[in-house]
Amino acid sequence: MSRLFARALTSSAVARAGPSIGLPAKAVASQAATAPLAVRERREQFPHAQRKSVLVNPSDFEGGKGWPEHLEKLFQNMRRAGQYKGDETSARKAFLKVNQAWRSRVRGGPESDWFSYFASEGSPKASKEVVGQKIWLPNITIRLVRNSTKAGQAYDPWTATFRIPPGMTKNDLRSYLHAVYGLEVTFIRTELRVGVVARNRRGQQVRLGGADNHFKRAVVGLTEPFHYPDDVEEMRAGTFGGKEEGEMQAQARERMLDGEFLVDGAKSFQKQMLMKIMKGQRWRGKTTANAGNIIREIARRRNEREAALTDAAVNLYIRDESAKIDAADAAAAAAPKESNPA
Repeated sequence: MSRLFARALTSSAVARAGPSIGLPAKAVASQAATAPLAVRERREQFPHAQRKSVLVNPSDFEGGKGWPEHLEKLFQNMRRAGQYKGDETSARKAFLKVNQAWRSRVRGGPESDWFSYFASEGSPKASKEVVGQKIWLPNITIRLVRNSTKAGQAYDPWTATFRIPPGMTKNDLRSYLHAVYGLEVTFIRTELRVGVVARNRRGQQVRLGGADNHFKRAVVGLTEPFHYPDDVEEMRAGTFGGKEEGEMQAQARERMLDGEFLVDGAKSFQKQMLMKIMKGQRWRGKTTANAGNIIREIARRRNEREAALTDAAVNLYIRDESAKIDAADAAAAAAPKESNPA
């Protein structure tokens, strides 16, 4: 009971991470949907203990009502120093925007506090230069992969998934994306994936390398949606307009991909090679790619045939029994009734 009480108190004091001021609603929804499972369960279990953050929900704190004490004190001190002039409503909005930018800044710079980071409201003093020592011939791999999407759910273009080394931190990834690609991110969530452990010929437990080795998975929030070039299903679904316009866009994209990367030619070449491997036999598709698939397909069709025969036999038996019952009822109705003697 004490742990639950402590978790309820601590969850109310910590503000939710990630900037949301000025972002589209879909980006904010992606940020909430990618929160850790324990955090989402705690928010559902203790809704009364979840206080809204002034940095995440600025519309609920208009006019300075309900601001935390330290944030209100910082705002008033900067107003006395001559910053954030004008009416108080616009000044508070500008203050929240700058404070949110400070929370989502690129770490590793020479700026160590809030006042040195911003010379005035809305004007970051921090430079965009890469801070730190240069690494020649780096041996790290940062790979962009598709987002993990459950069956029946739409693909989320407001997040991107990377596979990074286990020793790479969130700040390292944020700085890398900003320095190399100029990409601004809203949040980063990481999780460690332990590699596969197997036994070798000597019976010793070893960790497999390559794709089965351990890695860190990082989900990055984006300020703009990112779509893969070959994602034409979203176009046909009408994501970028109507369905008719989406169909035209999808066809144009498929023609572009085929012209640049020879997609249809690669499929035709693969089919020819499979025909050659099968020694001239007819190629029937994925279901008969190898002997195992052929055996499974034969077993599936045999089960379907046996099930159909069983259903036919049951229906025939039911029909015969129904005919017998109908004949007995008809005979009983046609027989003369015996009269009782007086």
